[in-house]
Amino acid sequence: MRTSARQTLLSAAALTIATLLAGCANTSGGGADGVQSAEGVSGSTISLGVVSDYTGPFGALATEALAGIEQFWDEQNADGGVCSTYDVELVVRDHQSNPQQAVTAYREITPQVAAYQNFAGSATMAAITPDLEVDQRIVLANTAADEAVDSKYVLPLYAKFDIDGELSVRWLIESGLLSKGDTIASIYTESDYGQLEHEGAVRAAEDNGIKVKGYQVKLTDTDLSVAVNDALAAGANAVFAGVTPGQTASIATALEGAGADLPIAGAVSAYSGSLLNTPARDYLTEHFTGTSYNVTGEFEDGVELYKRLSEANDGKPVSSDRANGYAAAALMHQLLEAACEAGDLTPEGISAQRSNIGVTDFDGYAVDFDYSTPGESPATTAFIRQPDASVPGGSRTVSDGAFGPAD
Repeated sequence: MRTSARQTLLSAAALTIATLLAGCANTSGGGADGVQSAEGVSGSTISLGVVSDYTGPFGALATEALAGIEQFWDEQNADGGVCSTYDVELVVRDHQSNPQQAVTAYREITPQVAAYQNFAGSATMAAITPDLEVDQRIVLANTAADEAVDSKYVLPLYAKFDIDGELSVRWLIESGLLSKGDTIASIYTESDYGQLEHEGAVRAAEDNGIKVKGYQVKLTDTDLSVAVNDALAAGANAVFAGVTPGQTASIATALEGAGADLPIAGAVSAYSGSLLNTPARDYLTEHFTGTSYNVTGEFEDGVELYKRLSEANDGKPVSSDRANGYAAAALMHQLLEAACEAGDLTPEGISAQRSNIGVTDFDGYAVDFDYSTPGESPATTAFIRQPDASVPGGSRTVSDGAFGPAD
């Protein structure tokens, strides 16, 4: 789609992501048909911010998610946009999972956007959250750390991370892959994401008489074989992965190299369909299960969704991350439609719709989310998925629908 102010994004290694330049920078001003508007709305155009990690540890995941966001708005703009009046354009920036770069990007583009279609990362989101109280921009966030869940301006796209980790480990337990007296190795990143996922994994394990041996790794670590080998020496019966997708591949490769036959329970951001193009593919297919909040390619509305996503990608396969981005854009569309119908497309008017949209299923593309109460997890259930190269998106649902909390 056309993305206003979308510029070349540079990584530390001078890697670039090409961007398109279109439209004009938005200024405070009136919307169409008498709807009140301010920054981020110019004439019949609404600009939304997208700030994520395109050239850092989550690069492959974020790039696919952006493609899904773009496709949704391409389709919606062609079908009348918002309230049959407004086209949506995106203002995209790369923060490389660096909090300072995230703050710089946020302060640069906030005057240009009415809301944030996406802002990714726990530490990066925490860095800009204090400004949200002043700027009153609603943010759809790829994080469910405490700061994001507590803010009335942030709509996390996952369950709280501790609940996510708990659900992932509980699936192993209820599937009979972990039993009382066993040991699970929890390998998690040195971040709010990793720490909270680890806490949830520990809670699920200890509630069921399972021991936990923890291993904290840095986001930049690429070889996790030391942690894996120590876990095996300690007699681990399973691994919990609260890490990046690339680190999940390293865990799987190390387990396979050691001749181990251990299940891996993954956090929501631990897996990407791109891992099916790595040497870890076979081991992950046989041993990995993880949480997902969006439908997979063989499941209900996922069949139609993945077909359209693939067709727009010249018939080539797409990852589940692209579907995640598409679903997030569907939620933003609901917010903008509600704000438009209320006659107020100012940032404050859009933010006010958080408490009005009620329980949402992301147009059928996700589990139910309820954003009505800041501070509470917006979701308490997740689909449990397993890698599968034969399914569009690279994973299939193995739970019987959404997997929920213990009775």
